[in-house]
Amino acid sequence: ELAVAFPIPGAYVEYNSRFISRSWGFAVAWNIALQWFVVMPLELVAASLTIKYWNDEISPAAWVCIFYVVIFCIHMFFTQAFGETEFICSTIKIVATLGFILFGIVYNAGGVSGHGYIGGKYFYNPGAFANGFKGVCSVFVTAAFSFSGTELTGLTAAETPNPRKTLPSAIKQVFWRILFFYFICLLMIGLLVPYNDTGLLGSSGGKKASPFVLAIQQAGVKGLPSVFNAVIMIAVFSVANAAVFACSRTVNSIAQQGFAPKIFCYIDRRGR
Repeated sequence: ELAVAFPIPGAYVEYNSRFISRSWGFAVAWNIALQWFVVMPLELVAASLTIKYWNDEISPAAWVCIFYVVIFCIHMFFTQAFGETEFICSTIKIVATLGFILFGIVYNAGGVSGHGYIGGKYFYNPGAFANGFKGVCSVFVTAAFSFSGTELTGLTAAETPNPRKTLPSAIKQVFWRILFFYFICLLMIGLLVPYNDTGLLGSSGGKKASPFVLAIQQAGVKGLPSVFNAVIMIAVFSVANAAVFACSRTVNSIAQQGFAPKIFCYIDRRGR
């Protein structure tokens, strides 16, 4: 029967490889879609938790609803509204990150009045690697989650005027952005905030805040912790906003390939 169905030598192998390839693509595509489907509410909750720094009397559920409505309104407009929103949020994040790196270098070197030289003090006491090798491995779960999203360059390329020109330059920048913004910021955090600080999220006691905010608080700079907390809220909101874009485009692509109901193939004149 196989000889009749596949008279050409090697045709069965080619058919089988195509089937496996399509099945694997189907699984990966739905995995990406479900990932962003889950990330969106997760980031909305995270954004609501940042507001606890200013006010912990209002229920976080109220802020989740407000952020949800704002994101819904953004995506009810054409795709350009999403692009402009992400451009503004990204600009704020980049400026804030560069500002924090400069602040961290000055603070660590003893440039803030009333505070001496810090250097690598916290690398020795309480230490640089909490709970040893096991602790480092457990952090990789969170780190891997934080690194997700680089595939958005491929999704957004489909809606750019000239993908052949914009996509290669965008991909090349991903490596340098990760190296600069992730690693240097984490180095500054490790130098300025000990891992056993009671103000960290998940610790016992103290007013919970981001390690970026804690580092600024310890320096005693008035007003700046609130500003940076607002930046963190905007950054988290930006991820939730991008999650809606990524999930909807992925599901649309899956439907066009015949792996989802045809109703998800619908795109209106504005590209929604």
